[in-house]
Amino acid sequence: MNAITRTITIDLLRVFLVTLTGLTSVIMMVFVVQDMLRESLTPITALQLIPYAIPGALIFAIPGTMLFAVCTVYGRMAADNEVIAIKSLGISPWLVMRPAIIVAMALSFVTVYLSDVAVPWGRTGMYQVVLHSVHHTIYGALRSKRAYNKGPISIRVDDVADQSLIHPVIEMQGRMSLIASTAQLDCDTLNNQLILIAYNGEITANNVSMGFPKEFREVIKLDELIKKGDVSTSPSNIPMNELPSAISEQQQKNQTLRNEMSGEASKALISGQSDPQMTSLWQKQMADLQYGETRVKKLELEGVRRWAGGFSCLCFAFVGAAVAIRFRFTDFWSIFIFCFIPILVVYYPILAFASDGVKNGTLPAISVWASNLVVLVFGLALLRSILKN
Repeated sequence: MNAITRTITIDLLRVFLVTLTGLTSVIMMVFVVQDMLRESLTPITALQLIPYAIPGALIFAIPGTMLFAVCTVYGRMAADNEVIAIKSLGISPWLVMRPAIIVAMALSFVTVYLSDVAVPWGRTGMYQVVLHSVHHTIYGALRSKRAYNKGPISIRVDDVADQSLIHPVIEMQGRMSLIASTAQLDCDTLNNQLILIAYNGEITANNVSMGFPKEFREVIKLDELIKKGDVSTSPSNIPMNELPSAISEQQQKNQTLRNEMSGEASKALISGQSDPQMTSLWQKQMADLQYGETRVKKLELEGVRRWAGGFSCLCFAFVGAAVAIRFRFTDFWSIFIFCFIPILVVYYPILAFASDGVKNGTLPAISVWASNLVVLVFGLALLRSILKN
C-alpha cells in the first residue's frame, strides 16, 4: 500500500512540476507583455518585471495544473485497469485518491500563502519598476516620436539633445501649459517625483500668461503618469493579518463622515438655506462615503476570497481524480476537458456572482466558498458511485 501511494505521489509531482513550469512561464509573459504595452515600457524594463510577475502567475497556474496532473495520472491508471486491479485486492479507491488529496491540500496552503504574501510583494515590485521607468519611457518616446502623451501630461518637442528637450510644448491638464526654449526632466525616485526644469519660455495657467527668462520648475508625481493606481491601498495587496485593522480604520472614517454630513444637514434645516457650494460639498461627501462603504465590503471579502481561491486547488484535484477513475477515458485530454469545461461554466460564474454580491452588500463574505462547495459536492457524488461499484 505504501508502494502504491509513493508511486502515485511521484507521478503526480512529476507531471505537476513539468506542467507548472510551462504554464507559469506563459502566464508570466502575458502579465509582462500586458504591462509593457500598457505603460509603453522598453524591453529592458519589461525584463525587470519578470521576478515580480512569478507569484501572480503561480496563483493562476497552480489550480489548473493540479487538475491536469490528476487527470493525467488517474486517467492513465483507470484506462489501464489499474484501479480495478487495486480494488480486486481489497484496497479502497479512497486510498488510491489519497495522494492527490494530500498533495492538493499542501498546494492549497501554498496558494493561500502566495496570495497573502508573495502576490502583494510582486505587485508592489512591478508598480515600483513601472514607476521608476517613467523618466526613461518619456525620453524614449520623445527621441523616437518627438511626442509623449499619457495621463495628465502632453509633451511635444522639435528635438532631443542628450537630456535637453529642444523647443518643448508641454501641457498639463487642469494645471498649465508651457512653451520653452529648452527643458529637461529629472527623476527623484526617493520621493516618486518627476521634476520639470524649463528655460526661457512662457507659462499659461488660469488664462493668465507669464514669461520666465531664466528657470522654471514644476514637480509632477510619478504615479500620475502611469495607468496603474497606487497599489499600497488596494485591498488585494494588504496582508490578511492587517485586514481587521484596515476594516476598522475605514469604518471609523465612514462614521466620521456620516457625523459631519448629519451636522451639516441639521444646520441647513435650521437655517433653511441650501447654497450651491453646500450642495456640491454634500455630493462630494456622498461620493466619499459610498467609496468608503464599498471599500469596507472589499476588505471583508479579501481574506475569505484568498482562502477560497487557495482551496480551489483541493476541490479541482478531488473532482479531477473522481472523474478520471469513474469514466475511464483512454485519452487524458478528454478527461481534462470533461472536468475543465464544467468548472469554467459553473465554478467561475458562481465565484463572480458571489463576489459581486458581497461587494454590493447582498451576500455575506463566506458565500464566495459556494463555488468550491459545488465542485466538492460533485466530486463526492462521483466518489460515492465509485465506492458502490
